[in-house]
Amino acid sequence: MEKLHLVNGSYLTNAAMLLFSKDPEKWQLGAYVKIGYFETDADLLYQDEIHGSILEQIDKIVEVVYLKYMKAKITYD
Repeated sequence: MEKLHLVNGSYLTNAAMLLFSKDPEKWQLGAYVKIGYFETDADLLYQDEIHGSILEQIDKIVEVVYLKYMKAKITYD
């Protein structure tokens, strides 16, 4: 942890808390990700909030983006 500069003396840094804490929002407000899909600049169709440690959020974000937000419109002529 010292090589990654995640400790300051005998205390963990905010980065360590965000990376490894199960509930970083307990210590740092706003430690989550919001994803939204807009049809136009003003029309929000749906949104998601991703909570957890940064490492957990990465996996959840990729999953949600692929399953919900990356839709291809298919048309048949």
